[in-house]
Amino acid sequence: MLVFLVILGGCSATQQVGLTLGSSAEMRVSLTLEPFFEQYLWDLGSQAREQESLFDLPRISRALEDLGLEILSIGTTGTRSLDLHLVVPNPQEIARTKLDSPDFLTWTTGTQPAKLTITLNQAIIRKLIGTTSLVQQEGLSYLMPAPGSSAQDYLDDLVWMLEDYESPPILAAILRESGVRLQIQTPRDIIQLSGPGTTRIGPRVGEIRIGMIDILTLNGSRTYVVEY
Repeated sequence: MLVFLVILGGCSATQQVGLTLGSSAEMRVSLTLEPFFEQYLWDLGSQAREQESLFDLPRISRALEDLGLEILSIGTTGTRSLDLHLVVPNPQEIARTKLDSPDFLTWTTGTQPAKLTITLNQAIIRKLIGTTSLVQQEGLSYLMPAPGSSAQDYLDDLVWMLEDYESPPILAAILRESGVRLQIQTPRDIIQLSGPGTTRIGPRVGEIRIGMIDILTLNGSRTYVVEY
């Protein structure tokens, strides 16, 4: 259950994550870097320019396998897009033992109704992003907000850091929309779907919209619940 690791993975408004819940969790991730962000990372020297892509597939594969995930497919499209298809055998155990964040996720399936609960706070978010990422970690560390930053201050800082690569108004518009759309499919009808940015798409499909600026400057805790 690594959806939050892509939040700072692309500074892109086109990050999509599909999560199918059953006896295990199956996840599909689609991430596209904005051109200005790709150029920023190259200029940081986080990868040798002779490489075709910022996405180091062997490194990403090793990191995901070390976390106990099964990779069904991994690949890139062009230089800016990454697609993953993963099986997460026991999300709750991974959160506890691999991510050292037991409060991040609980998933009860032994009784009905089943219930998935995701809790976020600054400690959990920084732990998740620090564990692994889909592009080189050095390039992301510069983009993390200073402790206590407001959403507007963080947006202003990002625009200032990236203004050599795109005009400030365009940067601000893209960054405001950057985030992850997590679409969750359940084997039974959803009884409860709660938390900021949640939308019920169908009887067995719900969506959680997590904005990058908003979540990285989160003050306090945020909880999402899917009961089915």
